[in-house]
Amino acid sequence: MPETEIDFLTKNNYSDVYKFNNRINNLIEVNGDFSNSAETAEKVAQHKYDLVIDLQNNRRSARLLAGYKGEVIRYKKENFKKFLLVQTKINLLSAAPQIPVRYAGAIAANPKFAGFKPDDEGCEIMAPAGTSEILSSPGKRFIAIAPGSQHFTKRWPAEYFGLLIEQLILRGDVPVLVGGESDREICDLLHREGKTLNFAGRNDLIRLARVIKDCSAIICNDSGLMHLAGAVGTPAAAIFGSTVKEFGFFPYKCKSTVIELPGLSCRPCSHIGRSSCPKEHFKCMNELTPMLVLHKLDKLMAA
Repeated sequence: MPETEIDFLTKNNYSDVYKFNNRINNLIEVNGDFSNSAETAEKVAQHKYDLVIDLQNNRRSARLLAGYKGEVIRYKKENFKKFLLVQTKINLLSAAPQIPVRYAGAIAANPKFAGFKPDDEGCEIMAPAGTSEILSSPGKRFIAIAPGSQHFTKRWPAEYFGLLIEQLILRGDVPVLVGGESDREICDLLHREGKTLNFAGRNDLIRLARVIKDCSAIICNDSGLMHLAGAVGTPAAAIFGSTVKEFGFFPYKCKSTVIELPGLSCRPCSHIGRSSCPKEHFKCMNELTPMLVLHKLDKLMAA
């Protein structure tokens, strides 16, 4: 719809993902702690948009739309089906599409947008003109390592990442540690001076995306960097513990593999992750060995 003008509202810590997107007319930023939510809500209300598409559909997005009187399309989150899957293991999401397709479906359900669907390009992140290669060394293969995730049960054990890194070094690969400020501690722990590169907590998202783009593949948890890798076309070996693909958040339209332990009766134990394993054995991650992950990575890169 080339005649449509699109403003995009996001938390300021994610604004780098969108600021260079030439399809967005205006980027509206709300502070991560929502300290300026009242001012942001007033800005939305004063603009008098013809339509607002609310992809979050939660209390915070409701606050931002408190003064807006126009039409709103809200994404249905299937919370009851998620609850059933987590609490009873009744799976009504087995045929559910990935989140970008679900978002598009929410829009297409509105008669004004009948037939609306996502393109076939997958996710994307646009960089400023002239963004150049960061990692370059003839004969070297760079493998991104993203050991972070917000919740404990979504993080593959740090010692496993360490063993995997040692195997990559032994065969001549260059492990590249990536992550945000919250991942700096674990990445510093895994860093091997002179043998790995460490970019954790030292870059904005645009530069981090460029680093990941320069890698042959990424090994990651179920995290934001998994999606960032997909947006720049880097093959992703994603390790899933307490979460499952049915929730919709797995690599979209890109070369990838999800490494998980199928058939575990306690999985999923949460749709967002937990601070500890409720069964105390953490089998969903502990039984995914470094050699298994390395094998899955090699199979992915050879495909």
